[in-house]
Amino acid sequence: MSSPFSDQIEQAQAEFERYKVALASAKRDLEATRTTVTGAKRAVTVTVDSYGKLLDITFPTKSYRSMAPAELSKLLVDTIDKARSQAVAATADALGGLAPPGAPVIADLFGGPVDFDSMLHSAMEAPTEAWRGLGGADHIEESAR
Repeated sequence: MSSPFSDQIEQAQAEFERYKVALASAKRDLEATRTTVTGAKRAVTVTVDSYGKLLDITFPTKSYRSMAPAELSKLLVDTIDKARSQAVAATADALGGLAPPGAPVIADLFGGPVDFDSMLHSAMEAPTEAWRGLGGADHIEESAR
């Protein structure tokens, strides 16, 4: 026969395992995700990863050759910015439901790669804090007496 306390521990462990699986799946998906945006006049195409890191710039047509340097520069900056914005928004949407209690808001994580280790650590702390809130340490000390 199990106690309500051990049932809560088992539920917390099962929830943590589900979270670990979901986080690992999201990480694989994000590592494979690419966003590609083509600029005006099809002069430039840029590709970024799921964090907005620039991976590739191509010039699908020769229209860039007739552009003034400042115009081409602006087109590059605008196209890269658009690709990054789309990638970050898609990543935030994909991770939205995965943040453990006490973790930063997903959108705040961007500015660099998502720290999955930190998210996992936060998820591991949540059951420990819940256990402490239930008087878990006191329960063990009383059982030892």
